[in-house]
Amino acid sequence: MYNTKEFSNQLKKLRKNRWELCKNFEEIYEKYNFCKSQETFAERLGVERRTISSWENGTTFPSIETIVLICNILDCPIEFLLNKFEIPEIAPISNASLYSGISTEIIREALRNPEYLDFLNFFMHPENCSSLLNGITLSNWKQYWINTTLQTLRKPLKKWITNIFKDFIKTNPFYKITEHSYKTFLKSKLPEASFSFVSKQSKTKITIKVKETPELYTTVELNGIFDYSSFIGYLANQTYMPLIQAELLELEKNKLANSFLDLFAKYIEQSDT
Repeated sequence: MYNTKEFSNQLKKLRKNRWELCKNFEEIYEKYNFCKSQETFAERLGVERRTISSWENGTTFPSIETIVLICNILDCPIEFLLNKFEIPEIAPISNASLYSGISTEIIREALRNPEYLDFLNFFMHPENCSSLLNGITLSNWKQYWINTTLQTLRKPLKKWITNIFKDFIKTNPFYKITEHSYKTFLKSKLPEASFSFVSKQSKTKITIKVKETPELYTTVELNGIFDYSSFIGYLANQTYMPLIQAELLELEKNKLANSFLDLFAKYIEQSDT
């Protein structure tokens, strides 16, 4: 049996304390925003509000399993709720997680498993992980480039242009890969005869479509007049940099993978010695 006499006061005191932390230091303790009221606390635990009210009033008490859950989400030792202690500080593991960004599950596993901790310490050492981190941040730009710089192209044309660019990369040596040569390649893959010149026009925009499909592809600023050369120039100008950047990022990803394998081999060698 546990001390039910003090439980209700301790629970209420702890919930309000965690809410004060969240309210005053939101950036650090945002995880406690569910402590704002009995209702939000009940939602977090998956019970009704009146259940929390009865716990805090001392009319009913949760099961020991629920008390363990409460201690986990409020980061306190179970002894605090079962006995009358001062409000506990944030548990060291939770504090480390808040400031490092590493999940509590990883920290707990590292404390339980010396080999796992050794592995983490090796890969997280700045000397070992700097090259991996520098490479992996670059890979995040790929989708950003494509989605923002190519946003004026509708999906069918965007996919078509991407495939054409891959052919362009495959069939040209690196020193010949320029925006000018790309424009020439586009003309060979998208000849003038493949476009419908007459479409929905306004004073500043024209919607282009390709004869092979009824789908409209893109709307471009061409002063209301469709000029094939200007259109190809527009495509080359809008798509060359993001697509070449994406290709370079693919190369970086390969280098990153090889760097990780080299680093892992280094870790294995160190472990064997």
